[in-house]
Amino acid sequence: MITLESKLSDIIGARKRRVGPRVGIELEYEGFSAERFRDSGVGARNWYMDNDPSLRGGGIEFISTILLPGSVPGALEEAGTMIKASHARGTPRCGVHVHVNMSDLRMYQIWNTLVLYVLAEPTVFKQFADGRENSHFCVPMWANAVFAQTIYNDIRKLRNGVEMKGVGESRMAKARRAVQRAQGLEEFVRDGGDVVEEPVGRQLGIFQGVKYSAMNCRTLATLGTLEFRQHPATTDMGKVQAWVDFLLRLRHTAIDYKDPLDVLNEYDASGLQGVREQLGLEHPDIDHLDQEEALDVATMAAGHVPQPWQELEWEIK
Repeated sequence: MITLESKLSDIIGARKRRVGPRVGIELEYEGFSAERFRDSGVGARNWYMDNDPSLRGGGIEFISTILLPGSVPGALEEAGTMIKASHARGTPRCGVHVHVNMSDLRMYQIWNTLVLYVLAEPTVFKQFADGRENSHFCVPMWANAVFAQTIYNDIRKLRNGVEMKGVGESRMAKARRAVQRAQGLEEFVRDGGDVVEEPVGRQLGIFQGVKYSAMNCRTLATLGTLEFRQHPATTDMGKVQAWVDFLLRLRHTAIDYKDPLDVLNEYDASGLQGVREQLGLEHPDIDHLDQEEALDVATMAAGHVPQPWQELEWEIK
């Protein structure tokens, strides 16, 4: 049974569990010169490189090893040297993607993170990714109706408990049910029974999330992480460090709340200013309509239906 007290690693498989605040960083660039990089003699102890066909003209992705917070500055210094040696450059098609470990957390702590992030998201975009809210590759959660509906459904399920069949809804389980329905091996074969285990099933919609969201939740099932995709490409590793520091602070702050409703209660008490101060954010001017939408989505994520949705008699499907 999956509940808000369940650990993510118990759902997706213990081998994906990593303890504590760890990150993985992906840096996308164009204009990478393999020849210049090779001739420079620069090493890559904390990184490996992968050609990215979605980019143009020497598109490359620098992918870090799994990093503890204290290892991030050295890894980014190394990346800066690699970028300079290879003449790589950031373009509007490129970005910085950071994976934050969630595998050791309980589901209510992950939900706290979702709610707290969405409440702060308009400020986060303004401070770290101004203008990127219109990108098709990092759609804000406040503008993502699918996310709002999915998270609302999931939190209601988790409060009541969701049946867990082994590690997810595996093909093995489907095969067994096919045998039971058919009451014979012949029908089982015709039904296409396959005994290859899948890593995680479809008990929760969050595991089937939209990849090209600012906060990609699909990686919870595959990697045990939340992937944050909105930061623009940069060769300034100080900006990447600041982004990583914020995301680690988000995780640290969120896990101390007792449940997602506690996050909302804090917002009601201290407002957006209190959330910003908790997360070390600046106080930029933002679109108040964006913030209202963010509050509606965060409220749904915590399990409440905001007033506009109530008037539409919106129901769980």
